[in-house]
Amino acid sequence: MRINIFTSESLKRLIHSASRMGILRALYQHSSLALIRHKAGKLLNPLFPNNPVWLTIEGGILAGSDICADLRHGEKSYWLGTFEMEVQSAIQRLATQSPHLKCIYDIGAHVGYFSMMLARCFQRAHIFAFEPNPSNYERLALNIQRNRLTCEVTPVHRAVCDQVGELPFYVGESSWSGSLHREHRESSRLQYTVSTTTLDEIVFQDHYPPPDLMKIDVEGAEVQVLRGGIGVLRKYKPTLILEIHYARTAEEVSAILRQIDYSLDTLTEGKDIGTSLYSGHVVARHT
Repeated sequence: MRINIFTSESLKRLIHSASRMGILRALYQHSSLALIRHKAGKLLNPLFPNNPVWLTIEGGILAGSDICADLRHGEKSYWLGTFEMEVQSAIQRLATQSPHLKCIYDIGAHVGYFSMMLARCFQRAHIFAFEPNPSNYERLALNIQRNRLTCEVTPVHRAVCDQVGELPFYVGESSWSGSLHREHRESSRLQYTVSTTTLDEIVFQDHYPPPDLMKIDVEGAEVQVLRGGIGVLRKYKPTLILEIHYARTAEEVSAILRQIDYSLDTLTEGKDIGTSLYSGHVVARHT
């Protein structure tokens, strides 16, 4: 993978000024501006490098940290510190309520934005960051090294699901779009064969420390992750921050978790996990 540093001083000054004025942060922070953001992105994207670049995060919990981000292909909110603000708020609340957690799993870590955030918010915890996409994993490892987090965050180049072995992994136009879920097969532009494991295998066979908290973002494969970790969920009862990507999986996710005495609270305003129309983030806790 090729990683560049900005060479155009005028471009650097332009985006830095826009960031300082709060224009881009406001645009990428509010969901109500999604349409404007989409149109603005089409105009701005050609100005940005065609490869990932090193940047300093401008705001949010990770302000001041470095990140290798692909600005042309959808990662501007990483640089601005505005990515998934509802999840950032949930992490802050959990860190206030339970600051002494020892082990956290980031399943679907992408390039490590939330792995780094979890390390900053839970300073006594060790983070295991699971990412199967080879190019994402490379940047994940680089971001951990660049921010001197190698003692706090361990990258793991595997997919977590309900099978131990190997499975096809489908990648679409953006680096976020990779998934084991078959829904991605028709729209994928790349396909990899990736190593897979389960939560139960990780803890009971590979002897990783059990998680106190898990962030799960697996682009439609949420049910597979939960099915492969029923033993861990029953025994260790970790709190989950989980994104549900397809409305039709919401009922199945809810049924699996409620069967093992988890309650679910939505982070997406105005939506109810109890309906079949839900997609978005939830926090699940054992009751």
